[in-house]
Amino acid sequence: MPDSGIWRPWPLSERFTTLGYMHAPVSAPRIFRPGHYLWILATLLLAFELYGPALDSPFLFDDKTLPFASPRFENVPLTSWISGNRPLLMFSYWVNTLLDGANPSRFHAVNIVLHFLNTLLAFAVFFFFLPSRWPAVFLAGIFLVHPLQTESVSYIAGRSESLCALFFLSAYVLFLFRPNAPISWSRSAGILALYAAAILTKEHAVVLPALFLLTDLFQSPDNIRRDRRLYLPIAALAVAGLAMVAGVLSSAVSAGFNTWGITWDQYALTQARAIFQYVRLTLFPIGQSIDHDFPISRTPVEHHAWFFVLLLAAVVGAAIYFRRRFALAAFGVFAFLLLLAPTSSIIPIADPFAERRMYLPILGLLLIAAQGLRQYRLPMPAGILILTVLAMFTFQRNRLWSDPVAFWLDTVNQSPGKGRPHTHLAEAAIAANQCATVAPVFESAHSRFSNDYQFLTGHAKILECIGQPRHAATLLHRAASVRPSAEVFELLGLLYGEMENVEASRSALESAIRINPGSASAHLAMALWYQSAQDFRNAANCYRRVLELEPFNRSARAALQRLDMNWPGGP
Repeated sequence: MPDSGIWRPWPLSERFTTLGYMHAPVSAPRIFRPGHYLWILATLLLAFELYGPALDSPFLFDDKTLPFASPRFENVPLTSWISGNRPLLMFSYWVNTLLDGANPSRFHAVNIVLHFLNTLLAFAVFFFFLPSRWPAVFLAGIFLVHPLQTESVSYIAGRSESLCALFFLSAYVLFLFRPNAPISWSRSAGILALYAAAILTKEHAVVLPALFLLTDLFQSPDNIRRDRRLYLPIAALAVAGLAMVAGVLSSAVSAGFNTWGITWDQYALTQARAIFQYVRLTLFPIGQSIDHDFPISRTPVEHHAWFFVLLLAAVVGAAIYFRRRFALAAFGVFAFLLLLAPTSSIIPIADPFAERRMYLPILGLLLIAAQGLRQYRLPMPAGILILTVLAMFTFQRNRLWSDPVAFWLDTVNQSPGKGRPHTHLAEAAIAANQCATVAPVFESAHSRFSNDYQFLTGHAKILECIGQPRHAATLLHRAASVRPSAEVFELLGLLYGEMENVEASRSALESAIRINPGSASAHLAMALWYQSAQDFRNAANCYRRVLELEPFNRSARAALQRLDMNWPGGP
């Protein structure tokens, strides 16, 4: 099927021979033509219109654990930012901070631009597999406007998904539109560089070579042997990537086989359910949440996990059986499961379900839909109606992201059996001076979470905020009996200090430091206690200890300088 003198790739199902795979000349068509640039600009404007309400959203959830959310990281050198497992992701945050400080709106704007660029790349992928532009535009439009994408776009910490996808999809597009000849060293080098960039942004990109193999198995198995210039070096890079992932998992506490409270087989049972929940949210995006209450299936009968295991096996079996008749749908099934495998397999992750994990895997589900678009023409008005409905859901979801108190209230309602969202609701309410508004929510939920550490600490913060410090102290002691952490004793120390119970405050802060000697915030609180007690020598020692732990902590440095100025001889 020529297109302006350049061979267009045929739909996947038309390439089948014995194992599926007729050889077809493939080279990059002119995906974007000069007349399309206005439409591309309109797509960018649409992205900002849909996700724009979240531009004013402050740092939420895991955002607060990242360096840009902490003033003490303002003057930290670049080497400290990129010393972890995801240097390119952290480099992007560093650039954001360098250009505009800790301004959340600029971080959000970069995320929207990344999503826009990924939409163009998704269009290129769909255009490769489909015979005409409108179906590819429609599917790329779903990728752009689907409300399930909100967490990866409007959540600043979700940039790990969208930035990784930028490199991942760029490499895949280079792979798909390679000429029908042995791959050149230059193209292979470009793909390898993008693959390495994707891994250095987020580890789950390690599956990209498997996607290449899957594509060639469906398209033309001979390409695997022909393109040794790509497959041999990328296999070596994949091994290195897997070794890096294994190293990360060996020391991680929230992922890997050492994850507390869940075994590999329990996680596998749970993920059989999670996979179909992801599909359900794609088809019917109702009940979204940033912190889903998704319980673990400890046995096959718990939550009917056995049914979902059998259903998953049936889907895979059907994809294998019908791989010749419905090649594109079968390919989409395998691509979906492959892209989801890093988080939905047998390797436990503390949070078994998260919407942002669907950012790339949704492409597999859209390729399944592409099979139907190939066989049944979708009228443009119907497609526009579907996109409009999804866009309305996305816009409303982003409006919710713009109001942290409303956002966490919604999360609490969507996850009634989970205590963690209440902690974030408390922090948002305190920041917005709405403690009295949310206090009834905590009172009504207290009986359900009387032994939940995170709920108890959140409720205590609200009680302190509305002027009930004694009740707050009772809840913090309860939380300390559930989990004797440095955090809860630090909160107790500060609370007793506010209540002018000097000895109780000191005892609690000393307990915090004893439990976690590396807690800079506990040492800083202890320094404030010594300073209020006029013990300036010990206060200075505590400030110095803070600077040993966090050399760029501005609060400790400024406090120590003030002590030196007021006591020239030294405290």
